[in-house]
Amino acid sequence: MRKILLIIFMFILVFIIYYLNLDKKIFVFSIGDYITIKNNQNIYKNIDNYLDKNLEKNIVYGNDGDYRIIDLINDIKNNKSFKYNNKEYTINNSLIKADIIFLSIGMNDLRYNKNNDNYDYVDEVIKDLDKLLKIIRKYCKEKIYIFNYYNLGNNELTSYVNNRLEKVVNRYNVNIIDISYINSNEFDKVDYDNISKKIKNYLNKFY
Repeated sequence: MRKILLIIFMFILVFIIYYLNLDKKIFVFSIGDYITIKNNQNIYKNIDNYLDKNLEKNIVYGNDGDYRIIDLINDIKNNKSFKYNNKEYTINNSLIKADIIFLSIGMNDLRYNKNNDNYDYVDEVIKDLDKLLKIIRKYCKEKIYIFNYYNLGNNELTSYVNNRLEKVVNRYNVNIIDISYINSNEFDKVDYDNISKKIKNYLNKFY
C-alpha cells in the first residue's frame, strides 16, 4: 500500500513540476504581403501590449511588393532566412515555434485578374492557397488567422472569392479575420482600430 501511495505521490509531483515549468510564452508570427507590412505598423504592435508578459516574440516576415502565394510557397520550401529587429530567423523554424500565425496573402494574385470576371482564374488562386495552407499546417499545429479579400472590382466577385476561401480554411482549422468591408484601394485609410479589436477578440478566446 505504501509503495502504491509513493508511486502516486511521485507521479503527482512530476506532473506539478512539469506544469510549473511548461512554456506558456506566446510566439506570434505574421507573414505575407503588403497588408502584413501595413498591419505590422498599425496593429501588431498593439499585440505586445495586449499579451504583455505572456508574449515571447512578435515577429514579421513580409514583402510589400508584388508578393504572391507561389512566392511564399517557394520561400517556405527554401526555408528562407530573414532579419527582424536585427535578429536572424528562418521561415520554417518560425512556423514551427509559432503559437499564433497571422497570414495575409493572395491579394496580389487576385489583382492580376484585370477583367474582374474570370472566375476560373480565381479558382486557380484558391487552389494555390490550399497548397500553401497544407504546407504551413505541416509545420504549425497551433492557431492560424488569415485575412480575407476586399475590393476586387465588384461585390459579386469579392463574395465568391471569400466564400471559396471559407471552404478552404475549414479544411485546415484556420480562422478568418474579416476585412471584406474595405472599399478603398488605399489601405492607409483602413480602420485599423476596428481590425485590432477583431484580432483582440480572437486572442481573448484563448489567452
